[in-house]
Amino acid sequence: MNKNHYITIILILLCLCVKAQEQTHQFKRHIYSIGLNAYGPYGSDMGLEAFYDVRVNSWLSLGGLGEVDINPDVIDEKIDLFLAGRLNIHLFNHLKEESTHWDPYLGITGGLRVDPWVKDYNGHYDLYVGARYFIKKNWAVFAEIGSSDAIGISFAI
Repeated sequence: MNKNHYITIILILLCLCVKAQEQTHQFKRHIYSIGLNAYGPYGSDMGLEAFYDVRVNSWLSLGGLGEVDINPDVIDEKIDLFLAGRLNIHLFNHLKEESTHWDPYLGITGGLRVDPWVKDYNGHYDLYVGARYFIKKNWAVFAEIGSSDAIGISFAI
């Protein structure tokens, strides 16, 4: 796949996110998250990620992800940027008021991983299993395990 294919895929995912946002007024479930992640062989790269998910219906959310990964052993040579779309399938219906505090989900992330030092990029995807635990009505902690592992906090409105 060439560069134009990757850009087209990212634009399609972003359009889906906007369309999903228009259709979720009844759910009011916009989730903003920030966390730390481990990526690469044996978690050799560490990074910071921020993502936004929109709950389309009771079982599906779409979103976007921005991530900066750093390999501490070769920090001057290894900094990656990852821009991607997210798709999550939720196993519980957390949208109901009487629902559990847990929000487990399966997901896939796909997009472009860019190495600005080498001026190189490639398509990349992650598969993961994740869960959020809502401490308060709008605040949650989350963990994701899979191609790249992450932990962090989420704010939902």
